[in-house]
Order: sequence, then C-alpha cells, then structure tokens
Amino acid sequence: MRFLLLTILSLMLSFAGFTQKDSLLQVIENTTDDSTKAEAYIQIGLLYYQVNPDSSRYWNFKALEHAEKADDLLHRAAIEKFIGLSHMPQENYEEAIVWFKKSAKKMAEMNNKRNTAML
Repeated sequence: MRFLLLTILSLMLSFAGFTQKDSLLQVIENTTDDSTKAEAYIQIGLLYYQVNPDSSRYWNFKALEHAEKADDLLHRAAIEKFIGLSHMPQENYEEAIVWFKKSAKKMAEMNNKRNTAML
C-alpha cells in the first residue's frame, strides 16, 4: 500500500502544469496514511530549505505530527535532522544541535549506524 502511494506521488510530480508543492499537497489530501503524509511534508520542507528556512521548519513540523501519529521512528529521526539543518542558514547553531541530538538518539535506538554517523 505504501509503495503504491509513493509510486502515485512520483507520477504526480511528473504531470505538466503542477508545481511540486501542489502535487505533494494533493498527495497529502488524498491519503489517509500518516507515513505517506509525513514523507510528502518532508519533501515540501526540502523545497524551502535554502530559500526560506522558517517555511521549511513549518512543513517539517507538520511532517513530524504525522510521523508521530504513525509511530514512524525513522521518519521522525529524519525530520528532526531536517529541522536542525533548517536552523543552519540562520546561524541558530545551538538550536540546530538540539535537533541533531534528538535525531541521533532515535537513530541509535534503531541501531541505524549509517545515519547516526552522518550526524
């Protein structure tokens, strides 16, 4: 089911006339799966990462809500890392470190050495 929804997400991104954000918002509106919603919100947050870190955090916090509902530890860890990254362009290093530590803790809980090492 999740694979099908992610496939639909990929197809929707390729349709002419839609922006990526609009396509992702459609996925969010049309699915009940919280992990899929979290992934779509993450992708929207990434669109804003360089140009508007505040907007990036807004979308990532929406993603975090759905990842928590889905009890999706991997997405939660990734989102926390992205929230930390969104603080970097504004030189909010202390806040970034707080979020990186949260992410690293979750990665360690999952014994995800590769992603833990990347933090």
